[in-house]
Amino acid sequence: MRDLAAAGESAFIDAVASIVASAHAGRGSGGKGPRGLRVGIGDDAAVVDLGSPAVLSTDAQVQGTHFELDWLSAEALGRKAFLVAFSDLSAMGARARWALLSLEAPASMSMRRARALLRGFVAACRENDVALVGGNVAAAPRLALTVTAVGEARRSLTRTAARDGDDIHLVGNPGDAAAGLELLAAGGRSGKLVQAWRRPPCHLQLGRALSRNAGVGAAIDLSDGLVLDLSRVAAASGLGALLDTDRLPLSRALLAAARGRGGLVNEALEYALGGGEDYLLLFTARADRRSRNSIASLGRRHGVAISRVGSMDSSLKAGSVVDTRGQALEGGYQHFYSSRGAKP
Repeated sequence: MRDLAAAGESAFIDAVASIVASAHAGRGSGGKGPRGLRVGIGDDAAVVDLGSPAVLSTDAQVQGTHFELDWLSAEALGRKAFLVAFSDLSAMGARARWALLSLEAPASMSMRRARALLRGFVAACRENDVALVGGNVAAAPRLALTVTAVGEARRSLTRTAARDGDDIHLVGNPGDAAAGLELLAAGGRSGKLVQAWRRPPCHLQLGRALSRNAGVGAAIDLSDGLVLDLSRVAAASGLGALLDTDRLPLSRALLAAARGRGGLVNEALEYALGGGEDYLLLFTARADRRSRNSIASLGRRHGVAISRVGSMDSSLKAGSVVDTRGQALEGGYQHFYSSRGAKP
């Protein structure tokens, strides 16, 4: 079996171009490629047309920091790299359009594994009507995937747009991915919690719908923990946040694992508040019946559970998050410094 050292950079780039060309040919465009693509893979840079303000983000998945090689298949890793990066665009309410992928890999990595990784990434692109239009490959001591996500939005959801009295809404079940990561680190390889870490949700369509809803204010994706990310919205909006921890939608899998110990060391609520890598959407919206009914309707339409878990409050210190008893809440993951969190 050839590895990247034997195949060389050119052969791998040819493989990338072949896989991407096959994906583009299946997009219903008569083989002409994605709409708006002027110049794709094979030149010094891609050239694309955007009809609205561009929304740009980048994210990295690094071996030893975000994952270990035996935690998930190469294809699952490629898919996850896409989902993690484009989660930022969902939080902005953007329509996802283009992706750039920079791959750093050891020369000993097999071509089979490298192609599988790319197939997973391209499959996620196709499922979300995104085109991979370029990137880079480089030899490195360990595997790393850096993804640049490009989209467009007429109205962008930002962290600064929360209003006093807004409801705080949460999409999905917080804490599952953090618990799954801990189980993986302890040798677990299966179960709903592990799967929650391996395959984050994709809320691109919901994010776009939220951006069209006049009642919605601020939004953020939960990558570093519920409390920490909510505090970022609160700080950006000059408000405090009141979080009703009794209303947090903890999954049955998380409750069962924590209650039965199951290899987990923390209480379920600790994972929900301080664990990272959920990639759920959190957003604020007007606290009136019309807005709440509209949010509930969006949840049904997109097949997701949306829970009202608190409110924004100008009487609290800006950037603070407190529970209903007035207790300050802390926790979350930060690179280079971790106050508390579940990432390695």
